[in-house]
Amino acid sequence: QVGVAEDGTRIVVKQFKAGGRRALAIEGEALRRLTDTDADTPALVGLSMKDRMVMMSFFEGKSSLEIGRVRDLVTFSKIVVRVCKTLSIAPEHKVIHCDVNPGNLLVSGCDICLVDWACSRILDYSTKGIRFGKLGYYQPPEIMDGDFGPYTDVFGAAGTFLWILANASPNRFRGLPQEEVKE
Repeated sequence: QVGVAEDGTRIVVKQFKAGGRRALAIEGEALRRLTDTDADTPALVGLSMKDRMVMMSFFEGKSSLEIGRVRDLVTFSKIVVRVCKTLSIAPEHKVIHCDVNPGNLLVSGCDICLVDWACSRILDYSTKGIRFGKLGYYQPPEIMDGDFGPYTDVFGAAGTFLWILANASPNRFRGLPQEEVKE
């Protein structure tokens, strides 16, 4: 839901379901910590636990799922640098996104915005491991046993970059002989 703040700024209002209080609190805290940093994330505008909504700055872009393959390597390189910068800033503020995937990366030219921080972990007090994620964009539990850290976001970013370059999910290559993957 897009709206306009009192100062005329375009904002997005994200409404959470009745059972989504934890996700709402996590997203609000993650955005609070990252607002006013150099991270390419929405800026937190407001949070209402009572109304179960978070208000954040609006970003005019499309998800990388929508834009599909980026054929211009200069544009792709700039996107990679901006994503990596954001993913290096977040842990400095004790936040791990934990859900980096093509649907959560908004792109407009070379500008990006990493959205949907509701699955993130706040390192000050998060101890709950991760047991599921979007197949191909979260390291499988059989490898990490639910552990999370900056490497969680690196794994998701690598899968997202594969999507942007080849319009292919990492799952496409699961179980294929090495010769077929190279093709």
